Amino acid sequence: MNNDSKRWYRKWNLDITPEEVQKIVDTTTPEESRTNQLRGPYTPPDSDALVGCVLEFEGEGHRLEWKMLEKNLLQLTEDGLTYEPVFCQVLTNNGVTFLVHHLIPEAMPLRCVDLVIDMATGNATAVLAQLGTEHSARDVSREFLFGRISGNFPEEGPLHAFTSDMVGKAIVWTYHDGEYEVRHVYSTNYYYTYTMQVPEGCWVASNPADYVKINDHTYIFSFVEERQPGVQGLFLMDLEKLHDVGACFGVDAREKLISTCFGAVGKEMPMYQVFK
Repeated sequence: MNNDSKRWYRKWNLDITPEEVQKIVDTTTPEESRTNQLRGPYTPPDSDALVGCVLEFEGEGHRLEWKMLEKNLLQLTEDGLTYEPVFCQVLTNNGVTFLVHHLIPEAMPLRCVDLVIDMATGNATAVLAQLGTEHSARDVSREFLFGRISGNFPEEGPLHAFTSDMVGKAIVWTYHDGEYEVRHVYSTNYYYTYTMQVPEGCWVASNPADYVKINDHTYIFSFVEERQPGVQGLFLMDLEKLHDVGACFGVDAREKLISTCFGAVGKEMPMYQVFK
């Protein structure tokens, strides 16, 4: 007798080639890339609050500019290079901090940019990600840029920065009531562990993670599924409201490109509690 029926078999082929990754990028339709089981009733609608804005960012030796043309359309200029207008999603869970998510389709390997901006202070984090690392063609690599958006803002505050504030916390995030929840254990400032339990089985995995402090109750949490398909997840978490919005990017378990946004509500839990 064994417990294998209770565990999900979770080994994916991590030896996919760069050519196979590019073929997946080329053949995944936009509709397929925006399909995700995390999108549910707690995903807010895409915001139009930034339409008409020009967000000029400077930090870590880089200059980026986002022209917010429409609710789902922007144009990026990166260090003097202007790209074609692209589909974007803009989400907020409090009307003050915003997550802007989009791809750079002409980049090879494919690139993704996430901007988190605090409209109270003008402080911002840009996360530049792309498909491929030194270990795997499908894993996502990324760089965090901390800086400011030009303009006059009502408040001042320190730049966003990596933090260990989250270490020792654990939150269960619900995407669909009674159907889909994920328990995050923020175990160290370099890793996190998550657990899932559904009728088909249970799951535990630990992956590399980064934590960025926005203010005393708002954080960026991001990971790469190193032991799985290599997808990046990035979350903007309001710990007062226990509501997050997030985005994912990479080649998922369906062998499809994924690039979409979602949201969840949370409940704090004891760090030692894994399953119900």
